[in-house]
Amino acid sequence: MMRLPNLPPKRERLTAVNRLRRRARASDPNLIIGHYGDDNPTLGAHTFRVVCWNIEDGLDVDGGIRGLSEHENLSTAAAFCLQEMDPAGVQRMAGELGLNYVYSESSKDHRTGRGFGNAILSPFPLANCSVLRLPHVAKAYGRPRAAVHAEVKWPGGDVSVWSVHAEIPSLSLTRRIGQYTAVAARAIAHNPDHLVLAGDFNTTTLTSVDAIDELYELFELERVSASAGPSLRRAGKLFHLDHVFTRGMEPLDAGVEREVKASDHWPLWVELQPSRSKLFEAIDSAEFGEQL
Repeated sequence: MMRLPNLPPKRERLTAVNRLRRRARASDPNLIIGHYGDDNPTLGAHTFRVVCWNIEDGLDVDGGIRGLSEHENLSTAAAFCLQEMDPAGVQRMAGELGLNYVYSESSKDHRTGRGFGNAILSPFPLANCSVLRLPHVAKAYGRPRAAVHAEVKWPGGDVSVWSVHAEIPSLSLTRRIGQYTAVAARAIAHNPDHLVLAGDFNTTTLTSVDAIDELYELFELERVSASAGPSLRRAGKLFHLDHVFTRGMEPLDAGVEREVKASDHWPLWVELQPSRSKLFEAIDSAEFGEQL
């Protein structure tokens, strides 16, 4: 039987049973930072495109590189937020794509020693990198989770970016809301002008999607990826697991690249631009008043 293109051999992929049987131990939340980007990237300063992609245990790095380099909606991103990656895979992707990166491993598979963590890659310089270990781990087949942060030195203004991976739904929604809250609270702590939270929030039900929307409204965070549609299909069902939330940024367009098959998730992208500041709104209002 011919296997689908861009998929690793079946023996390397995790079946539903093997996925549940895996065990993991926590890793030290150290940051790995690499520099492969051009000192003067040619991407413009008018729009900020972010790509969010869970690359299924980082198994198909070759397919990931092809997906991110061959598709226009992905290749022109200013920030790539990746989940389920290991250190070697992130370094190779960044090197071949010419990107700077920050990575943190949250756990290791106890049998294979394979790393499991989040990364942010960008053609622009990264600064003030950090990692937040998320509270709570599911007793049934859970893994420690984390969120990785970097300040992307974008020509249109610094953008505070977080790559997030919440726990699987065997952890109660109440405790996953605790994880969502921890990320949002840390993200807004320094009140950045432009903020992006992107990742796999494991919202497998519409109830959990509504819960995170309502929670993040309290933090003045908007889900700008809603129009993109579901990012995972399993057992014939479609799921909205991956999301992009912003503050100080306005969405222009969004989509999911369903022809990219290097993972069980499809890559999600959103095109953003900085919101008009209150200062400019005040200036416009004053000028309009003078004209009256």
